[in-house]
Formats: sequence, C-alpha cells, structure tokens
Amino acid sequence: MRRTAIGRRPGNYAGQLENVVYVELQRRGYTVDVGKMNTKKIDFVARKVDRVLYVQVSYEIPANSHETDNLLQLRDNYEKLLITQRHYPDIHDVDGIPVINIVDWLLRDAPSEM
Repeated sequence: MRRTAIGRRPGNYAGQLENVVYVELQRRGYTVDVGKMNTKKIDFVARKVDRVLYVQVSYEIPANSHETDNLLQLRDNYEKLLITQRHYPDIHDVDGIPVINIVDWLLRDAPSEM
C-alpha cells in the first residue's frame, strides 16, 4: 500500500512492519490507536471488549531498551507485546515483555491468543 501511495523507496521496513501489525490487529477485531505518554510513543493500543493490548513493533531488538522502556512505564496490568521482524530463538522476553516474531504472531489462529 505504501509503495503505491508514495512510490518505490528502499528501506523503512519498520514502517511497513507496523502497517502489517495494524491491519492484522483490526482484522482480529481490535480498535487500534497510537498511544502517547509524555514524550514516549506506544506503537499501538489495541482494545476489544474487556481486553487492552499494548504493542511495540521493531524490525529488530535494539542494543538499548528503547522499545521496551515505553511499555515498562505503563503502570497498569494490561498485556504488553514486542513484535519483531528478526527471529530470536533464544529471546522470549525483554524485561518481562514477551517478544514474538511477526510470522509466528500472524500464524496464530485464535484471536484470543497473543
């Protein structure tokens, strides 16, 4: 969709990955918003009935904790998730936040499983 709208440009895989996650969250029945807390951005705040899911999307897990810092500052007990393009077989969570590869996340059948 992006390439059609603005032409072909190499790179920006993270933005494309975010688009895939956004569309899939909507397909799974969530209302999706972008979250902001002070100067920190939460990629997606997905809501469905009694469920809230915070999602950060990253092409890869950076050496710093930038992608999880935003989620860790949220003091509620709603579910948090980090979705990545790169596959990390030895990393299942970062600071208690589950990490999942985009392909694995997309292939999960049941919408209630994340």
